[in-house]
Amino acid sequence: MSWITPPTGATSDHPPAPWQGGENYVAKQINAIMNSPYWADTAIFLCWDDWGGLYDHVPPPVIDNLGLGPRVPLIVISPYAKPGYISHAQGEFSSLVKFIEEDYGLPNLGQRDALPQTSDLMDFFNFQQTPQQPLILGLLSYSTALIVPNGGNIPQGTLYPSVGGTADTFKFDVMYTLSNPSPAVHDVSIDGTAHAMSVLMQVPKVGTLYQYATKLPVGSHSYTFTFSDVTGTLTLPYGTAPFPGPEVHPFSVRNVVTPTIAMAGKTITFATTYKSPAGKAPITAYVDIDGVPHAMIPVSGTNYQTGVTYKYTTNTLGYGENYHRFRFDDGSGLAIYDGADIPLVTPITLTSSSDTLVSGTTSTYLYQTTYTSALGDSDAPTSAMLYVDNSPYTMSCSSSCSYASGAVFQKTVTLSSGTHSFYFVFADTKSSWADPFAPSIYKGPAVGADLKPLASGTLITPDHFHNPDGYLPSETDDTGTPSDDAGDP
Repeated sequence: MSWITPPTGATSDHPPAPWQGGENYVAKQINAIMNSPYWADTAIFLCWDDWGGLYDHVPPPVIDNLGLGPRVPLIVISPYAKPGYISHAQGEFSSLVKFIEEDYGLPNLGQRDALPQTSDLMDFFNFQQTPQQPLILGLLSYSTALIVPNGGNIPQGTLYPSVGGTADTFKFDVMYTLSNPSPAVHDVSIDGTAHAMSVLMQVPKVGTLYQYATKLPVGSHSYTFTFSDVTGTLTLPYGTAPFPGPEVHPFSVRNVVTPTIAMAGKTITFATTYKSPAGKAPITAYVDIDGVPHAMIPVSGTNYQTGVTYKYTTNTLGYGENYHRFRFDDGSGLAIYDGADIPLVTPITLTSSSDTLVSGTTSTYLYQTTYTSALGDSDAPTSAMLYVDNSPYTMSCSSSCSYASGAVFQKTVTLSSGTHSFYFVFADTKSSWADPFAPSIYKGPAVGADLKPLASGTLITPDHFHNPDGYLPSETDDTGTPSDDAGDP
């Protein structure tokens, strides 16, 4: 079993990147399998994690707090896949797990893969048919001189923010990958008017990031990038349609506080600040949580010119990710501010993780983390693991093991000279939790007289944007988990 995910935004089919890079990436992987002995007994499931924002006439089934959402394509490729077959079974991402369980005789995980209405994808196959021969596809030819910025410490995409007000500064970004010569033309055209862009930064192994920042009047705008390359000029996006945005309103909305992680049953506050230079109150002020609208109430006066904070509180969110967005309107038109798939509601969590040098030694470290369960003191962890340089160590509760209020688990480890890394993974009977979340890990400690000490809690995260071959520090929030400000995971 292998799970393959495109390594960069340029190959992910994710807007606003060109789709040619994604098609070529997929074709290379599948061509390689078809040209190998593995083709004879391989099943390939090709799918997308977003539906593209297109209309779907089929109402999504509601099976938990998130539901299933609009449909995404699934293409089954195998010598034994039925030619031209279209399945009408209810498939979803848990179907991939269910297929593995069926194929290897494994029990279900007791979640959505256990639902009888969830397809196991076996109807796509006819194992009695004459095996289909490989179909090798050619690659598409297109220029990679201009690409969409992708993650790192730069917001993913070519525009930020995509929705805002007249007082907001909108930033247009594009990456130029050619190193020589420098482009004589380096423009962003907003509503048909060209503006010269400036170099923002050099990105090792990628190229030069260009940016243009400006304020814009109320209305819906559009933009394109035009740069010179070795053959003349290149315009992004390809084709005749420009990038849409930004959408500018007479007012602005700014997220104030939404926790990234929350314990089940605890009160969660969604808050945002509404500001209107004209001093107009909103006629619509809602937060949509998992598709359900909730009215927000003002809690900080009525001076809309300086800003009024609106809040909504709840303690009934379901386990898992809870997507939210804000909807405001002052009578001039509705503005929708997309939020994120937070908070993540969990019955257990790990906090205050650290590594500390044991007094009087030079290489022995005390690792500790605090395990908390919303299910109470009876919910002891079934697994409490520390991993140092990927080697496992079992941790134990250090003192009073009150899981409801937080129990400290510890482990002492003697380390060799050099730079190390660590992370924690705990589980109870129904769930698990890691600190930090994969693929991040904690960097440290640095053991040895010639090594610079590392601050406890320093994160390292694979960063394909800046350094595809290594790691760079990632931004963190006050929970110790990767910050959503750094881009779309």
